[in-house]
Amino acid sequence: MLIVDDERINRELLKAILLRHGYEPILAESGPDALALLELELPSLVLLDVNMEPMNGFDVLARIRERHLDTELPVIMVTARTESRDVVEALELGANDYVTKPIDFAVTLARVRAQLARAHSGRIEWWQAHLPRRLRPQRAPSRDRDERGRQYRAVQGG
Repeated sequence: MLIVDDERINRELLKAILLRHGYEPILAESGPDALALLELELPSLVLLDVNMEPMNGFDVLARIRERHLDTELPVIMVTARTESRDVVEALELGANDYVTKPIDFAVTLARVRAQLARAHSGRIEWWQAHLPRRLRPQRAPSRDRDERGRQYRAVQGG
């Protein structure tokens, strides 16, 4: 999980809460830092502030969506912006969710869990659709298993 916020106190608070709940967040203090980290590693989710310099969260989100689908990498915007137009802009750019500051940690954790569950489900569906049929686990008919068992026992002398 990646936390992106230019305010150290916000990063540290989110990190402490997430650590307490079993997550292992990594931190970035700017949009460019976050994009550089995403080149090295794909986190399970991004918590992204909007009001940052030199690149705001909307610009970072747009860059993330150029390379990653919302089902592949969920992004939750975490911001003090509460205007409807800001929420709409974030969702239109591909944000999965939007939480406002001051952060309600119980709500934020619930939203994180929900997005992680959706992403996990989406990954399973993708693999089921794209995994070649011959590689999918299949059970042999019981008649074949019984025959192989007889052949094995015959070879083993039993």
